[in-house]
Amino acid sequence: MTEIFQVFEFLRNVRFNLRFGEWSRGHLELKRIEVRKTEAWCDWVARPVDEWDAYIPAHASASNFTAQTLEDAINIRAVLFGALVGLETAELRAFRALPNDRHELILRGTAFRDDKLPARNTALAMRAKLLGFHFTVADGSLICLGSQIDSASDSHFSTSFPTHLKEVS
Repeated sequence: MTEIFQVFEFLRNVRFNLRFGEWSRGHLELKRIEVRKTEAWCDWVARPVDEWDAYIPAHASASNFTAQTLEDAINIRAVLFGALVGLETAELRAFRALPNDRHELILRGTAFRDDKLPARNTALAMRAKLLGFHFTVADGSLICLGSQIDSASDSHFSTSFPTHLKEVS
């Protein structure tokens, strides 16, 4: 029964702490949370680009989206390990919303409770990398990691991975 209360605490903290982002006023949409003893799986849809970003250059808007997604991933990891006391590992995935209720995978990672950040200040992408996240960035924008999910039927399928891009892992 304690695990149920811990999951409830996680959901409450996500709704409270991650209600609004620094770069986007959109809400964070959790798609799945699954917990089994010392393991958890969490999927979410990245916040959309802010409405005000329509008036700035596309590369700046993409950079804001990337920064918001990476910050959200780091924060979800922290809230997850903070709320679920017995949790040791977590599989985390972020998806970008596409038209027709489809989503593409843009960030994934396996996080461990014992992973710590260095004491010195590091760049946002490096912090995410050190905490176990894998993603590809090109021109400031997160790129699809090669698989998509169709939320309507929850079926998985793959797409071609851009070979000219370098994965940050």
